[in-house]
Amino acid sequence: MSRSVAALVAAAVLGILAVVVCAGVGVAAGAATWDVHPGEGTPIQDAIDGAEPGDTIYVHEGTYVENVAVDKERLTLIGDGSDVVTVRAKSPYFQVFEVTMDYVNISGLAVTGATKYPKAGIYLGSNVNHCNILHNTVSNNCYGIYLQDSCNNVLIDNHCSSNNGGGGIILEDSSNNRLVSNIASDNWQGIILSGNNNTLMDNRCSNNNWYGICTYDSCNNTLTENTVSNNKNGINLRLSSNNILNKNNCSNNNVDGIELDDSSNNNTLTSNIANLNEYCGIHLYSYKYPSTKYNTLTNNTANLNGEYGIHLDSSVGNVVVNNTANSNRDGIHIDHVSSTNNTIHHNSFADNTQYNAYDCCHDHDYRHRTNAWDDGTEGNYYSDYTGTDADGNGIGDILYSIPRSDGNVDNHPLMQAWNGYQVRNSDTGRTFLGIQAAIDDSNTDDGHTITIGAGVYRLNVNVNKRLTMVDAGSGMVTVIAGQPDDHVFDVTANYVNISGFTVTGAGSGMGIYLNGTDHCSISNNIMSNNEYGVCLDTSKSDTLTNNILSENTYNFVIRASSPSEYVHNIDTSNTVDGKPIYYWVDQRDKIIPGNAGYVGVVNSTNITVRDLTLTRNGGGVLFAYTEHSTIRDVTVNSNKDYGTYLLFSSNITLANINASSNGNCGIYLEGSDNITLMENTANSNNRGIYMLSSNNNALADTDASSNEDCGIHLENSNSNTLTGNTANRNRHGICLNSSSNNVLAGTNASSNEDCGVHLWDSDHSILQDITANGNLYGVYLNSSNDSALRNNNVSNNNYGINLYFSGNNTLSGNIICLNDQCGITLDESGNSTVTNNMANSNGDYGLYMSSSSSNTITGNTMGSNDCGIYLNSSSDNTIANNNASSNVDHGIHLCYSSNNKLTGNIANRNDDDTGHQGHSNCDWNHWFAGDGGSGYGYGIRLVNSNSNTLTGNTANLNGGSGGGGGGG
Repeated sequence: MSRSVAALVAAAVLGILAVVVCAGVGVAAGAATWDVHPGEGTPIQDAIDGAEPGDTIYVHEGTYVENVAVDKERLTLIGDGSDVVTVRAKSPYFQVFEVTMDYVNISGLAVTGATKYPKAGIYLGSNVNHCNILHNTVSNNCYGIYLQDSCNNVLIDNHCSSNNGGGGIILEDSSNNRLVSNIASDNWQGIILSGNNNTLMDNRCSNNNWYGICTYDSCNNTLTENTVSNNKNGINLRLSSNNILNKNNCSNNNVDGIELDDSSNNNTLTSNIANLNEYCGIHLYSYKYPSTKYNTLTNNTANLNGEYGIHLDSSVGNVVVNNTANSNRDGIHIDHVSSTNNTIHHNSFADNTQYNAYDCCHDHDYRHRTNAWDDGTEGNYYSDYTGTDADGNGIGDILYSIPRSDGNVDNHPLMQAWNGYQVRNSDTGRTFLGIQAAIDDSNTDDGHTITIGAGVYRLNVNVNKRLTMVDAGSGMVTVIAGQPDDHVFDVTANYVNISGFTVTGAGSGMGIYLNGTDHCSISNNIMSNNEYGVCLDTSKSDTLTNNILSENTYNFVIRASSPSEYVHNIDTSNTVDGKPIYYWVDQRDKIIPGNAGYVGVVNSTNITVRDLTLTRNGGGVLFAYTEHSTIRDVTVNSNKDYGTYLLFSSNITLANINASSNGNCGIYLEGSDNITLMENTANSNNRGIYMLSSNNNALADTDASSNEDCGIHLENSNSNTLTGNTANRNRHGICLNSSSNNVLAGTNASSNEDCGVHLWDSDHSILQDITANGNLYGVYLNSSNDSALRNNNVSNNNYGINLYFSGNNTLSGNIICLNDQCGITLDESGNSTVTNNMANSNGDYGLYMSSSSSNTITGNTMGSNDCGIYLNSSSDNTIANNNASSNVDHGIHLCYSSNNKLTGNIANRNDDDTGHQGHSNCDWNHWFAGDGGSGYGYGIRLVNSNSNTLTGNTANLNGGSGGGGGGG
């Protein structure tokens, strides 16, 4: 029972006591009390007949069979309780209680048996006034309680049920009565009202065959806080005007929740609930002229009804403002030719299955176009509105066309459901429809506080002033991104406070984005269903407290470019997917607890992170400016940027980390030295492991495979040792960029799209015992010098080992076989030594040299290629003691190459189908070998090549000649 109802009940009871006291004092000296018990005859009627005005009659437990005529004023009949005292009509053709005098009180009785039409359990006759009917149970009569031309009475807490012939409570031509907390259920009709200035409060009318409450030709009545459900119709006003319906719940009725029909005009409906009715929530109509007019509907809820939330049919001049009509078939439906001059604005029409709003004419008459769908500045909220709000004032930038209206439009559609001017600048007192409008207002200055009331706000908020933005206290403020590819809150000012919101809907943006700010505070927010929950980007000294980040693609993201941008106050009251954020600054000798959802460690020493799974943040583990710490047995998958990030940290051990399926790097070292990485997995990232400006690190026994770019990438990183690693099925297996003095040993870099191992501008490297098979390039050195490639197996690639613009490198003991093109390629490379390598069975050349000079090629085996050794435009090279036999074309071939020395090479059993060709430009070569076999191939062939020296070479059993060339 509400406070207002309780107060009214108390007032009525006090009124009764006053009547009794007044009677006892002023009407009959020593007013009598009577005690009635069941017995023969008519004990109640006998007591009344013997009583004087002002007497009190106590009716005690039992059953009384009589029809009682209360024909003396100021009598009070008090039963022991309707559960123990029953008065049953002796004759069903008469009222059980017929009251014909004023100031009568009847309470605590069960009244039944007046079943014949039109008799009632309790009947107050013509001109009977000021009676109180309280706490009775009135059932199985034709009518329960019937007031006829009876005024100023109070009916409280009566149960009028199962009066099948008529209604529970009937007021006929009766005014100024109060009905409070009565139950009128399971009747033909619940409460029937014909009269004026009556008050019906907190009554419950359910399961009646027709109306829960019906008024006919009645004015100036107030119906408030009644519950009217499961009837055919809830509340019906017929030919009734100037009535107030407030806070009634008219739901789950078989037809309409609330009906105004047959010229019911100037009624006010406020804060009623009319949900889940089978036809309409609120229905205004008139099936005969004149129409239903000039009613005001404000702040009502009409949701989940079978057809219409609000239906205006033959209705004129009505005002529909600040109502909610969601999840019906149609939110609001305006029908019939005469439905004109209605005003509809500041309503919410959302998620209705057919139309959110519908304005229909009858036949071909379009007078309905005079309906106004906005108030000139603001309209309604429609969930299917697709316009934008560029200036963030809460009003759409383009109009909303009302379906079927042939021209009716809402010129100012709202971007969120109307809930009053809920946005307020506490310092100026100004109120606003939209959040952005409050920020942009010229009177809003740095340091002001913007409070935001309950509601759903659809916009992208740009906070460019030093403001505090807080929930006004409702705990129900939701801000949804107006454009899902932009941030919900984009903060570019310092000292901004954001607190108490649900922040969602930035599917390709950030919930709260601190963009280059400092000293901002983010507290008590829920960030969900964004791409990023919250992002601190190059921001300083921010505070995050008690925020919930969940179901974002990535929950917590921090990006920085300087040490100070990593210093924030972020405590464990913040959670990601239910797990606390551990963001430690200036800590030492501590272990991160096992329930962490994100780990950030800044400027700390001897920190241990172990046995965690960290996923769906910007990164899994961040160590910035941290030393002598350990990360072990951690899974850091599916993060936006990195799994594990070490920034300017030293003496860190990373062991048994699974850093896979991250957007950028599995493990990322920047400016970090003396790091030990062992037995880690970094698969299916953009880059598996990336070292930038990081030196003296050891990377061992790590699998960095199936990454989009590089498995392992070193950039500007020197003196690192990489041993026993696997880097397969990447674009590049291992990349060294501007990195020197690194050692790669015992590594498998196979089946990569481009290079197995790629060195660019990287000197003094050692590549040893590497397997690089099935790549485009097995090993590729570009502008890289003074490196040693030893004992590597580089086979079954398109190209084996390639040196481009690289010098002073040593290739020794490598196996470079079965490559599609070349085994070894030197292109514009000089001063390198290629010795004791096996380059057999390659598709084109065992060794191919182009525009290269001063190289030494010694002791290599280059057989079963198309050509064993091929020099093109290359000079001053030494080719000595190589075996270039059994090649398909030539053993050794020089083309446009001069001043080379060929000494002690064996080039036997090579073949060719082109025959012997002499070339006049070979005149200065010196031959010390006889002719070869009788075929067409050449052991050694020089074409357009001058000033070469050939000494002690063997070229036997070739298809053509042992040596070929002009003058050979």
